[in-house]
Amino acid sequence: IDLATKNEDIPANTNCEVAGWGSTGPEKPSSDVLMETTESIQFSFECKHIWKMYFNSTHMICTKFNKKTGGICQGDSGGPLICDSKVQGIAAYTFKEKCDDPKHPHVFTKVRSFLQWMEKVMKG
Repeated sequence: IDLATKNEDIPANTNCEVAGWGSTGPEKPSSDVLMETTESIQFSFECKHIWKMYFNSTHMICTKFNKKTGGICQGDSGGPLICDSKVQGIAAYTFKEKCDDPKHPHVFTKVRSFLQWMEKVMKG
């Protein structure tokens, strides 16, 4: 699977896939099978308004989701955010006590912000 490109910006409301072995909700155990669902890119200003100092749009992407289809939760950190067949993000954090609360967007590390560093590390 390809990584995001340096100048690629994913527009709000784009549907993306997430996957992981984390719990399927608060107070629930981790999954025994790889789970997958869809989340949508949310406007950065909305995430900044909700997460305040914990959200930095230079290095982060956030997503919205609905309670019915769920999304990432505890144990999914490091999992992919795949948009248009490219890894755009890496699962970073959710609202700890209520990962299934749509009022708190899920946050991902923005891959394209770290491409130069990844290339340097991979070259050795």
